[in-house]
Amino acid sequence: MKKILLLIILLISAAVSAYIIYKVYPSVNPLGAIKLDYNSIDISEKGEALVDQLGLYTEKKTETTTLQSDLSLTKDLYDTYNFKDANKLLREKIPGFYWEVEWKKAESNIVIRGDESKPQSEQNTAGDITLNYDAAGNLLKFERDISDSTGFNSLSETEARQAAVTFLKKYAPVNPETANTGIRYRITDGFEEQGIQKTEKPTRTDYKFTWKAKSSDINKDISLSVIVSGDIISEYSLAYDVPEKVSETPNSIFSVATEVPFYIVIYILIIIIGYKRIRAYEVSFRLAIIMGLIVGLTFSINLYTLIADSSSGWQLWLPLIFSAIFFALGVFITWSVSETIAREAWKQKFVSLDLLTKGYAFHSKVGQAGFAGLIGGFSIYLIWTIILFVSEQILHISFITRNSSSVISHFHSVSPALNIINKSIYPEVYTVAVFLLFVFSGLKRRFTSLPLLIGISAFLWGMINFNDLSPVFWGVITGIIIGALFLLFFNYFDVLAALTALIIFNIINYGISLFTSGNIYYLNAGYYLIIVFVLFTVFLITGLFTKDKITDYDSITPAFVKHISERQRMQRELEIARDVQMSFLPAKDPQFRDLDISARCIPALEVGGDYYDFVPLDENRLGIVIGDVSGKGTHAAFYMTLAKGFVKAVSKSVNSPSEFLIRINELFYENVERGTFISMIYAIFDVKEKTLTFSRAGHNPVIARHSGKKDVELLNPVGLALGLEKGTIFSRTIKEIKVDMHPGDTFIFYTDGFTEAMNKYKLEFTEERLTESIKQNIDLPAKDILDKTTADVKAFMGKALQHDDMTMVVVKFHTAS
Repeated sequence: MKKILLLIILLISAAVSAYIIYKVYPSVNPLGAIKLDYNSIDISEKGEALVDQLGLYTEKKTETTTLQSDLSLTKDLYDTYNFKDANKLLREKIPGFYWEVEWKKAESNIVIRGDESKPQSEQNTAGDITLNYDAAGNLLKFERDISDSTGFNSLSETEARQAAVTFLKKYAPVNPETANTGIRYRITDGFEEQGIQKTEKPTRTDYKFTWKAKSSDINKDISLSVIVSGDIISEYSLAYDVPEKVSETPNSIFSVATEVPFYIVIYILIIIIGYKRIRAYEVSFRLAIIMGLIVGLTFSINLYTLIADSSSGWQLWLPLIFSAIFFALGVFITWSVSETIAREAWKQKFVSLDLLTKGYAFHSKVGQAGFAGLIGGFSIYLIWTIILFVSEQILHISFITRNSSSVISHFHSVSPALNIINKSIYPEVYTVAVFLLFVFSGLKRRFTSLPLLIGISAFLWGMINFNDLSPVFWGVITGIIIGALFLLFFNYFDVLAALTALIIFNIINYGISLFTSGNIYYLNAGYYLIIVFVLFTVFLITGLFTKDKITDYDSITPAFVKHISERQRMQRELEIARDVQMSFLPAKDPQFRDLDISARCIPALEVGGDYYDFVPLDENRLGIVIGDVSGKGTHAAFYMTLAKGFVKAVSKSVNSPSEFLIRINELFYENVERGTFISMIYAIFDVKEKTLTFSRAGHNPVIARHSGKKDVELLNPVGLALGLEKGTIFSRTIKEIKVDMHPGDTFIFYTDGFTEAMNKYKLEFTEERLTESIKQNIDLPAKDILDKTTADVKAFMGKALQHDDMTMVVVKFHTAS
C-alpha cells in the first residue's frame, strides 16, 4: 500500500511539474517562440498552389518543406528585448521562424523561350524554386534560379515596376502602396523606394526594385524587393534589416575552442585504454553492440521522418545510411571502452541495464530505475526552467541556437512525436557513454571526495554543454548546474535511470513546443507523446509489482566483469599487503645521539623485497640493517617479512655483525626454498667509541666519506648472500670490519635499485653516477643528501618505469663529544 501511495504522489508531482513547465515555457524557452498557424502539410499545399498559379513546372524536381530559423533576426531580438518580450514578438508579429518550400532539379535543363517544339509548361523547368512563408502563411520570399543565358522579352522600367507591384499586391502581405498592414508587418509611414538596379543580360534586361519602411513593432526597417528578369518575376523578398551573420558569435567561437580539444583528448584516451583493456580481456561488446544498434536505428528513423516525403532516391539515401552506420560505430567504440571503466568504478550501476538487455524487462530493478529516470527527468527540467526564469530576472540573457535545424526539425517531420523520441535517444546514449561512464567514472578512480568529483565533472559538462545561452559565461554556469544535477542523479541511481532521465529531459524540452505551437496538427502529435509516456509508466509500474524471476545478478553480469573483479581483488590485497609491509619498516627516522639519520624505501611494485630497520642496542649503540630479497613483488615481500622476524629475534642476543649474519643465514637457509636468497648488511654504530662495525652478506658496498677528504670510498668486506649455503662456507667467508668515525663522516647504505635504475634507452644509473651524485651533496644534512640523490636518479630515469625497489639509509656522525 505504501508503494502505491508513493507512486501516486510521484505521478501527481510529475503532472504538476509538467503543468508549471507548460505555463512558463513560452517565456523562457526559444522553442516557446514558435506559434504556427500552418503546419508543414498546409504550407506544402500552399506552395504547390502558388507555383501552379505562376505556371512553374515542378514534376522533375524534388520538393522539401522545412521549418527554418532566422538566426540573425532572433539574435537581434533577444539582444534588444528581454527574453519574454522577444518570444512574444516572435510568436505574434516577427517572422523569426519561417517555412521554406524548395523544388530542386536533379539535372540542368536550360530552355530558351521561343522554342515552340517544347510545351509551355516545360519552358519553365529551368532552375530551383524556393518559397518562404511566415508562421501565418504570408509569403516572405519567392526565388527561382534562372540562367543568365535564358532569354525573355524585356520590359521597360515602367512596365517592370508595374509587374513588380502587381505581383506584390497579389501574393505579398505588403506592397509599396500599403500604409497599414494590420497585425503583422506594421509600418509607421508608407514604403519609400530606394532606387532601381538595372542589369543588362545577354538575352534580356533585369530590374531590381527595393522599398523600405520603418516597422512600428521593432526599431528596424522592413525591406521589400522584387527582381524582374525580362518579363517574369524571378525573385521577391520581405525581410527585416538586421546584421546578416551570427556564425562568429562568442558562443560559436567558444564551442570550437572547447569541444574540439575535449573530444580529441577523449578519443585518444579511449583508443589507449581500449587497447589495454582488450589485451587484458576486460572489454565486452554485447552491451556496446546493443547501444550501437539502438543509436543507429533511432538515428535512421529520425532521418526517415525528415525525408520520407522526398523523392531524391539513392543519391540522398545512401549517404544517410552510411552516416547512421558511422554514428552507430562511434557509439559502439565509445560505449565498449567507457563501460569497462564504469563497471570497474561501480559494478551495481549496470544491474537494471543487464536485466533489461537479458530479457528481464518486467523486473523490479528495471521498474525502479526507469521510474527514477522518469521523475528525475521531470524534476531536473523543472529546475532548468526555474533557472532560466530567474536568470531572466537577474541579467539579460538570450539563446544562440547553433544547430537550429535539428532543434526544430520535428515541426517538418512526417511524424513529429516519433522524431522527438528518436532525436532524444541517440544523442543521450552518447552523452551517457562519454560523460557518465568515461569521464565521471574515470575520475572517480582518482578522486574520493564526492564534491570534488562532481565539481570537476560538472565543469567539463558545462564547458561542452553550455545550452547555447548568451552571454557565454552564464551558459557555462547553468551548464555546470545542470551537469551537476545529472551527475548527482547518476551517483545515487544507475546507468539506466540516468539514461532515462536524460531522454525524458529532452523529450519534455522538444515536446512542450507541440502544445505551445497553437496548431491542432502538432497538438495531436503532443497527445501521442502523452500516450507514450502513459504506456512507458504502465510498463514501469508493471515491472515494479511483478515478482522477480532472478535475484542472482552475478549470473547475468558479463564475463569480462569477473576479470575486472579479480584484478580489483588482487589490487586491494596488494594494497593491503603494501600497507602491512610498509608498517614493518620504521615509521620515522630515529633520533639517536650524535647521529643524523634519514632513510627511504620506494617499492617498484605495490609490494617489494627491500628491507631496512633500526635496532637500538643500548644508549650508545644503534644497529642498522638493510637487505634486498631476490626477485620482486609478493614473493620477495613475503621473504622480506620473514627476514624481519629473524632480525628481531637475533639482534638482541648477539653483538657481532658477522655472528648476527651467520645466525640469520642459518635460519633463512632452513626456512626458504632453494634459489631464494637475500643480500644484507648489518652495521653497529657506537657513538661512545666513535666506531662503525659492520659485515656484508653479498650486499652493495657502503659508500663512506670521511670529513676532510674530498672523495668517497667504498667499504666492501667479503661475504656471501644469505640462503645460498647452509653455513659452513658462509661462516668461513664472512668478514667484519671496524671503521673509526670522526665528526662530519657520512655513511650511505643502499640497494641495487639505485644503481640499476634505467632510463628509456635501457642505460643504467650505475654506481659511478650514484657516488658522483652523493659527492655533490655530501656536505648537506642526511635528509637533503637522500632527497637530492633520489631526485637525480628520478631525473635520469625520466618517464621510464621503475623496475626494482630502491632503498637508502644515510647516516652522518656530527659531534666531537
